[in-house]
Amino acid sequence: LPILQDAAKSAGHFSPYVDDDGIFRRVPLLVRYQGELYESLSLAMARVWLNNPPFKYGPHLDWVALWTPRKEYKIPVDERFLSLIPYLGPAESFRYLSAIDVLKKRVPDEALRGKIVLVGTRAPGLMDLRSTPVGSPYPGVEVHANLLAGISALLATRLADRIGLVRTMVFTHIPSNILLCLVPLMPNFWLAVAVL
Repeated sequence: LPILQDAAKSAGHFSPYVDDDGIFRRVPLLVRYQGELYESLSLAMARVWLNNPPFKYGPHLDWVALWTPRKEYKIPVDERFLSLIPYLGPAESFRYLSAIDVLKKRVPDEALRGKIVLVGTRAPGLMDLRSTPVGSPYPGVEVHANLLAGISALLATRLADRIGLVRTMVFTHIPSNILLCLVPLMPNFWLAVAVL
């Protein structure tokens, strides 16, 4: 563990918050402990991705913001700093790679280069499975992946800020629409899936 801690650019808690019905819908972005605020794993990772801007919170505790020189990114929270998890879908909505395959170099470098990687487990015996609105059991690591994806969607406006809204549309929406139009013309199912 010390070798991982020494190499880490940041750290964050992964304290669960479970609603009365046993469903995991929210994560505390900040936790107060002995007079200090500690950020969640997802918030810490988003801050590293943005080159560690400071965070602040609203006077009515209704948002947590990442403050960059160009923009402030507000993430909605409640008075306990709880943020709703924007689940993208059922378990395995994100790509999984075997840790042993990565360590044994059986995964190409390109599969990880430029990516945000979460290391976790989905094995029942390791007790990191949750009940969520989109399914149960649901790997805890994927709960954080969903929250991080939601935060990154807010941060995606960086692209629009840099190159403008019209250029963003041209470089993202138009190519995807062209590919969607090509799907019915594909000679087989797998080629249609590849185009999607």
